[in-house]
Amino acid sequence: LLILEQNKTFDSEFNIWLRTDKFSETPRSSQSPERERIIQEIIGINNTRRDRLKTFLEPLILESRVYIGGKQWKGSLIKKPKDLYDQAANYLIENTYNKLQLIRGTVEDFDKELHLILTESDTSGLYKDNIPHAQATDIIKIFILTQQGKAPLLADVVDRFERKPYGWKDQDIVLIVARLVIRGDLE
Repeated sequence: LLILEQNKTFDSEFNIWLRTDKFSETPRSSQSPERERIIQEIIGINNTRRDRLKTFLEPLILESRVYIGGKQWKGSLIKKPKDLYDQAANYLIENTYNKLQLIRGTVEDFDKELHLILTESDTSGLYKDNIPHAQATDIIKIFILTQQGKAPLLADVVDRFERKPYGWKDQDIVLIVARLVIRGDLE
């Protein structure tokens, strides 16, 4: 949530821009050339007003109060509104999906990778020493094995690990489950 300080000049200019913009978009029946020229002039003035609003808005955004998860948040070394947005978005993602970092990188060709896993004839050495996303694999394996006697559907596993606090991509989850099954860690 971004709370801007109230600024009467900005509010007034914004309201004028908004009303004029709505007016300029209303359908016009055949009009005299003079009236059309005046409307085009008003649209040009309104475009200039919009550009002024953009430059006026930047310091308001930089001086705004930002709340994430109900708590006030302060970024560091913010010089542009984009910096504020980027830092706030990263903070939100990292704190909402705090297990997201357990899966780094993703395969470029999901179908090819899945096919490779499922058709591997010698599974004895399949990722034995170098398990991709080892911690995430352990978490998924423990979840599946602790489901009180019944194996969950793949869709249930994907649903669980796409949500908070994980935020993992469905393709990564499917590949991990496939590796677990092929290695014999799951039945």
